[in-house]
Amino acid sequence: MIVGWKGSATPFDFTPQELSLAADARRFELSTMSYSAAVGLLTSIKLITGIGLTAISEHASRLAADLAEQTAPLGWAPYRVPGERSASGHIVSLRHPAAAADGVQAALASQHNISTSSRAGGIRVSLHAYNSSDDIRALAQALASVTHARRPGSPSSPPSDRSAPTRLSIG
Repeated sequence: MIVGWKGSATPFDFTPQELSLAADARRFELSTMSYSAAVGLLTSIKLITGIGLTAISEHASRLAADLAEQTAPLGWAPYRVPGERSASGHIVSLRHPAAAADGVQAALASQHNISTSSRAGGIRVSLHAYNSSDDIRALAQALASVTHARRPGSPSSPPSDRSAPTRLSIG
C-alpha cells in the first residue's frame, strides 16, 4: 500500500518513526493538493468554457465527417457513421478489410509521427478542439501511404516526407 503523511491517523504529529493509518477513507490520502495542477485546471476550464462546449462538439463532429469522407476512397470505414445517434462526435474507429489495425497504428506512430490507438480491430481516432482539417488531411495521407505499403505485393513505401516538428496527436 502506498501511503502519504496525510493518511496517518494523526498527520500533524509528524512522527515518522511509527505509521498509524487513519481508520476512515483518509488513510488513502497521499499528501496535500497540487496547487499548480489546480491553477492549470482552472485555466483549462476557462479556456474550454470560453470556446463553448457546443462549438467544440460541432468542431469535432465536422472533423469526424471529414475523416470518414477522406478515408472512404482508401477502403477505411468508420465502425459507427459520424452523425448517427450511436456515434460519438469526437471518437472515430476506422476499419479496413485488409489492413491489420495494430500494424497500421504502429506505422502511423513510427513513420508519420501520428498518435492513434488500435482497439478491437480498428484505428481509434480521438478528435479534440486543437485538431484541424490539416490534421485530418495528414492522417488520411498517412493512412493511404501505410495501407498501400501493407498490401501484399505492394512495394514498400518510404516514410512520409511530411515535416512534423511536433507529434500530431489525434488519438
